[in-house]
Amino acid sequence: MKTELMNWVPSTKRWTRMHKGKAYWVSCRQLDCPATKEASRDAANLYWRTIEAKHFEESQENQHWKTRAIEAALKARANWPSPIYKMNENLVPMVQAVPEELRALVGMALFGGNEWTAIAGQTKQILPEITSVPSDETMGAQVEKWITSKEGELKTGKIKPSTYRQVPLHAKRITEWYGKDKSARKLNEATCQDFFDHLTDLSVSNASKRSHWMAFRQIVHKIYLAKLIEKPRNLDEFSFPLEAGEKINWTGEEFRAEYQKADELGKLILCLAANCGFYPSDMGNLHRDYKGGATITRQRTKTGSKSPKVCFTLWTETQDLLAAHGHKLKEMYVSEYAGNGKVNTKNDISKHLNTEKSLRFLRHTGNQQILNHDTLAHHASTFLSDKDNQSMSKTNYAGVIPMPVAVSELLHAFYFGA
Repeated sequence: MKTELMNWVPSTKRWTRMHKGKAYWVSCRQLDCPATKEASRDAANLYWRTIEAKHFEESQENQHWKTRAIEAALKARANWPSPIYKMNENLVPMVQAVPEELRALVGMALFGGNEWTAIAGQTKQILPEITSVPSDETMGAQVEKWITSKEGELKTGKIKPSTYRQVPLHAKRITEWYGKDKSARKLNEATCQDFFDHLTDLSVSNASKRSHWMAFRQIVHKIYLAKLIEKPRNLDEFSFPLEAGEKINWTGEEFRAEYQKADELGKLILCLAANCGFYPSDMGNLHRDYKGGATITRQRTKTGSKSPKVCFTLWTETQDLLAAHGHKLKEMYVSEYAGNGKVNTKNDISKHLNTEKSLRFLRHTGNQQILNHDTLAHHASTFLSDKDNQSMSKTNYAGVIPMPVAVSELLHAFYFGA
């Protein structure tokens, strides 16, 4: 029977093993092997031996033998009659960085036994305190530079305030895990593997893990560009797939019931979500695009320039409610940069209605109605303002895709009854 240094988990097709309270996982993809126990066994054993070697490298036992080896070499050197360097204060800091138990041996090896012994009583005055890691090379400093770059992206509109709000959370998790004062130069492939494993073990959604990992990748890439490290070869290997959230469709009866009991502003919010598939962020920014009339032409707030502009034909109800109450939406939704790394946010649009099903699901409901239609199904991605929309090339996003009137009529009939 072949030896297995790790345990095979058939359900996930991964190998695992506990060591000093920490679970280690490795997939067949990471091992570059077929996804079977037999085909990946040898690679998993080699992976575990690498982990064991790493632990020994960092262990107190290993450090003990390293210290003894250095001590033996220094004793041999200190017995030589001539020093390597002439005693001067510019070289003394070299000795200060050495562990205290070896400091005298290093001093004698470098400057000669007699010279070092003569000043041994003055060591504390002569040897200056030095910082082991330059302040601009710590992980804390590198993360601060990343935060500054993200703030610049926010100011120029490259990222949205809602995205920037997550930046301090990512920074806190990464620096607390890695060590704020630890040298960024020590970051390598093992670090990437360890942080990915750390995120994997967290009891949070895959979306949160994915967001933390993307921030970590950006920081590591910046450290690489600063020429502090070589780019870890496995940096782009790991990922957390997005979980397909459950989408619950509305029925026409549910929409009509909510519409009947809503006030005028609530009716407007329902119409914009059902008529155009808008989210609160779209409604809150509608004042920038809608100046009246029977149509609205706009790009989704969430995806911005990555998605096409779509011209929606408005229902009569939507037009009348917009004319009467559309101006109120601007004050109900706020997501803006306030300066000094602060972001102001408010979403009273979502709070205005207390519907049993999420307002956001009206967008999915409308898309399903279009998909199920014999002749209008190909307009479904247009209704979603999909960034991968096939109706126009990505090089022509400056244009406008008109939503057929027939689609607006189809949705009106579903929500309000034929």
